[in-house]
Amino acid sequence: MKRAVLAILAALLAAAPLTAQTVVEKAESAIRDGMPQAAIAPLQEALRKAPAADKHGLGLLLARAQLAAGRPADALRTLDNSSDRTATDAIVLRAAAFAAQGSLGPAAKLLEPLAAGQAEASLLLARIRFEQGAHDAALEILAGSDQNTAAEDPNLLRLLLDVQLATTDHAATEQTIERAREKALLPAAELDVALGRLRLAADRASESSEIFRRVLESPDLPAPVRDNARLGLARSLITLGVDTRARDVLREAIADAPDAPTVTESLRQWIDLESKLGGDPTAALRTWAAEDGNRRAVESGLRLARLDLDGKNIEAAVAALEKIAANPDVPPQDASRARLLLAEARINSGQTDAAMEILDALAAYDAGGTAAYRLDNLRGRALAAGGKQRQAYDAFNSALRRATTPAEAAAAATNGLLCALSLGDLKLARQSLEEVRRATPDSPDLVRWSFLLAAAEARGGEIDALGALARRAPSTEYSFQAKLALAEWRLARGEGPAAERTLRTAREEATSPTRATALAAAEIFAADNAAAQPREELLATCREFLAEHPEAPEAPDVSFKLGELHARGGDHAAAETVFAQLAQDVAEPDTANLAKFLAAQSAGRSMSAEGTGRALQWFDEIAQSNSPLRHRARFEQATLLLRDRRFDDAITLYDGLLAADPPPEVRLAALMEKGDTLVALGAEKPEKFTQAAALYTDLAGNASAPADWRDQAACKRAAALARAGQNEAALAAYRDVLARPPGTKTDFFWFYKAGIEAGRLLEQQQDWPAAIAVYDLMASANGPQSEELKQRSRRLRLEHFIWEN
Repeated sequence: MKRAVLAILAALLAAAPLTAQTVVEKAESAIRDGMPQAAIAPLQEALRKAPAADKHGLGLLLARAQLAAGRPADALRTLDNSSDRTATDAIVLRAAAFAAQGSLGPAAKLLEPLAAGQAEASLLLARIRFEQGAHDAALEILAGSDQNTAAEDPNLLRLLLDVQLATTDHAATEQTIERAREKALLPAAELDVALGRLRLAADRASESSEIFRRVLESPDLPAPVRDNARLGLARSLITLGVDTRARDVLREAIADAPDAPTVTESLRQWIDLESKLGGDPTAALRTWAAEDGNRRAVESGLRLARLDLDGKNIEAAVAALEKIAANPDVPPQDASRARLLLAEARINSGQTDAAMEILDALAAYDAGGTAAYRLDNLRGRALAAGGKQRQAYDAFNSALRRATTPAEAAAAATNGLLCALSLGDLKLARQSLEEVRRATPDSPDLVRWSFLLAAAEARGGEIDALGALARRAPSTEYSFQAKLALAEWRLARGEGPAAERTLRTAREEATSPTRATALAAAEIFAADNAAAQPREELLATCREFLAEHPEAPEAPDVSFKLGELHARGGDHAAAETVFAQLAQDVAEPDTANLAKFLAAQSAGRSMSAEGTGRALQWFDEIAQSNSPLRHRARFEQATLLLRDRRFDDAITLYDGLLAADPPPEVRLAALMEKGDTLVALGAEKPEKFTQAAALYTDLAGNASAPADWRDQAACKRAAALARAGQNEAALAAYRDVLARPPGTKTDFFWFYKAGIEAGRLLEQQQDWPAAIAVYDLMASANGPQSEELKQRSRRLRLEHFIWEN
């Protein structure tokens, strides 16, 4: 973009004022000769001494020199300090500086009001639209240009050819080339290059290669024409399959013209060819990257960092990118590219916060096209890696809107689909899949994404899509996986026989070892769910599977099933052996901790002192880790201590667990168990009953706890108060439970428990009418014990002659 802007700026120089004549003439000459840096210091001195009337003109010329020297930030400061900001030429120059920085959006906003009546503004705006990928908009602007001006302006004609070639309007491009050739509007060699590009775009690579060869044989070629012809020849040769010659042409172009505008694309294609042909481009890239002051050095550094990122050499990539981004002599667009790559490196290394800081700083970088797409795409990746799936989806959706190629659109839509699936938002997922299908309707990956969506729908109870995939021809890659997923769905619903039937239809598709292994594992789970085999046969099947497929992805699941079968059969020693071995074998930490947890449970159930010791040790190891099971492990450890009547030790563990902010369900269980432990201690220390009652009171009043937990706590509170001799308080607690009829906020168990215990206390106090009232209340609830309670109430009436009038 920088050199495109400079080409346009050449047309602006004629408007420079003649104040400080000698300095101005020398500055204009230096800019025209490609040495703008030489003009800057004299212009700064002249500007400092100039009267107010001359400052505007000198400021514009200085800003042009600074911009031509690749210092757009300095140009903007000069315009702010020394020129009339409302003047048209100052606005156009400011837009050119923004564009050179890569901020194409702000530049376009400045130019839009001027484009209709100002040729330079119109041309620059068209160039910006072209760089943003808005080719139709660029054509519309160029079509509205004054035809006389267009005929005399080679820069406008060059841009028109670029835009027409990009829009694949071959007929219009041919007409433009012929008209320009007839009127000699551009050099013949330059028009030949355009014709070669046209032939290549029309899939006539042989013709295009001959055209480019003829151009390169011409004497005294201008550098831009030579560079474009070399790149065109290389592209033609690649299309023809002549990769070695294409690589050599590109290498020659890169070596001869380190500052050519084509060096970016030449390097990209040369790296691809060098790698394809078995070579290693890194040595040459390191040599070029070590240079200073040319385009080739910066581009080589960026490409080398890209290769390091792809090769997982993140530290080397980060070091190189930080150096490029911090170099004040690097063009702003390249510095922004370096920062985008640096953000990607941070994402790849898990430093999502650092990546977001970089991306937020680049938020004003409104370049449009691929750069804007990459910014949104990386933002989505960083947010997704940080667990912010909804925000990530929005970022990928923005990237989708900014995509300039089908590949970019497909990548953004696919990432959005994965985020939507993570969110469980099937509506968004379906929308994203449609976007993928629109972008790449023939992609073989579509069936994969359809399978993921169908599996997610099945988890939500919708199996139509999964069933459709399962019914596809056996040759379809995902029909087999769909059948396995459909069987899994059946198993989750307890439909073992149906799952077995589905798996039988997959047998003819189990044509590879991988599929056969996956099917064998699924059949084990289906047989267990359907109770289709005796336990001993299933145990043998599991052992056989593990012996034949010890490295299969399904092996850990089958090991878990083997341990479960042993545990269900009461063979806790065998279960412990299976789970303990699994904990040692698996590499994934969470799976290993789950296996160790189950091994500890099995050891604890063996009822031996040695087994209890192993269980306590394993639970303690898990509790001291970062495993999601750490809180549950501490709870299980305390339960084992309770079994051994080590009440004080158990309470110490409960206190530590409660202080560690465990999940709600573990917290509730720990509070309840601590209360039960205090009650057990109350036999020797009666004050513990009061402490237990206080704990149960807090739990019973916890509005976030399930109703049955609150009622359980209220009943236990009443029992603790009764054992502490506080019968009236106990009765009040029981009445709190009885005040909530079953079917609303409690269940029959605790309702009956509260009523029966309250009735027992009242009978002990010989308060027969109150006891009868409690039994009648429970009987009226029409629960499973209603008849028994009616009989109890009738007995009290008969024994104590209590009848209603």
